[in-house]
Amino acid sequence: MTNSDGDRALVTGHLSHQIYVQEGNTKRWVPDLWTMQAEGLSPADLQVLSEDELEALEEKDPIPSQVPPPRLSNGQYIETEVGVYKFEGGELVRILDPRSSNISEEARAAAIFLPESVVRGFPVTGRLT
Repeated sequence: MTNSDGDRALVTGHLSHQIYVQEGNTKRWVPDLWTMQAEGLSPADLQVLSEDELEALEEKDPIPSQVPPPRLSNGQYIETEVGVYKFEGGELVRILDPRSSNISEEARAAAIFLPESVVRGFPVTGRLT
């Protein structure tokens, strides 16, 4: 599929697990369904390209997630695909090694998982624990 007329299309590859917005000869990763819908697109519009067609598109910056940040409680632990954080004073404090940190079993059980695209909405402090 060639989309050189400036129209936007929602595309993926046969083997890809990523979904992109194609604009002309470029593609931008769509991080989540919420953002897809905020962009006026629907999963029903998804077009499957060959891997060669998908790879031929120039990759631009991802579309920023439109998921509103959740309300977090002070002291709450958040796990993402890339790390563990503690919410303190409106900021996320990165936990270097959650296995060796002094995190109670109750706090571990209450930890929530959030996609990294959602966590990007919070300031992350330079402090590491």
